[in-house]
This record gives sequence, structure tokens and C-alpha cells, in this order.
Amino acid sequence: MSFALACKAGNLFAGIGTVIANMPAGIEPCAARPMPVVMINSTADPIVPYAGGGVGLGGGRGEVWSVEQTANLFARLDRCGGQIEQPLPDRDPSDGTSVTRVAWDGCSAGTSVTLYRVEGGGHSLPGRPSLAPRLLGLTNFDISGPGVILDAFTQSSGRML
Repeated sequence: MSFALACKAGNLFAGIGTVIANMPAGIEPCAARPMPVVMINSTADPIVPYAGGGVGLGGGRGEVWSVEQTANLFARLDRCGGQIEQPLPDRDPSDGTSVTRVAWDGCSAGTSVTLYRVEGGGHSLPGRPSLAPRLLGLTNFDISGPGVILDAFTQSSGRML
């Protein structure tokens, strides 16, 4: 929903932070304005596919873009340059996942695009136990989802949004 609102009512938001979400297919035209964007997506999410496609366990709950297509839209809007990938420390090797921080450089002043790609993670909020790990997949404990979103917004603006 955050992505749809950014496209349809972007003037109402200073930025968006999403967890396990991709841009809904069919959103065009998207009239989003430049803004800070932070995304957390897992590569093995059985509900919201990282590569895009059908949402839900059977894929019949609508369609979404891929994570890369979603992030690249905002990188273009924010006039960003290339991507810089940085593997983050694997603080909990027992969780079976890891995190790569993907940031776009050279974005317009006051904007940024950052993706926390949870390698091997499922449909869960990093840093919080999953309610149904057998159904939803692995949870990452290397980062705190809300924490990295707040940090990114603070760094983007130099103040809390």
C-alpha cells in the first residue's frame, strides 16, 4: 500500500519505508515525487515474491513488480547513480539467512534509495520471531527492520521525519 500511495498521493509523504512489499502491478502511471525510500525484502518470501509475480501462497492475490524494478523506479525519480552492495555482518549464523544492504549513490539532496535484501529469508520482519516459520520461511536476526528504516530516514534528512 505504501508504494501505491507514493504513486497516487506522493505529495502527502516525506518518504516511505516498506517491509516485504513490492510495487503493485498495473499502478502506471506512477506520479511519485522524489523522496527517501527504504525497502526490506527477502529472497525466499513465499507470499510476496522477490522476483515479482503473483502474491499469496497460490499466487492469486494480485500481481507485483520485482523488488529490483520497484527500487529502480525510485532510484530514477531520485536521480540516483549506481548501486553499491554491502554484505552486513552475519550476527546470527544460526538463522540461515544473511543481509545485503543495497544503496544507490548520488541521489538528489534529501532523497535516498536503500534496499535491505534478506538472503534466504521468508515473509517476516527481521529481528522479530515468525509466527509460522514452516509456512512463511526463515526470519533474519542480523538487523532490526524498524531500526534500519528509522536510521535511513534520519540519515537522509539529517533529522527525524
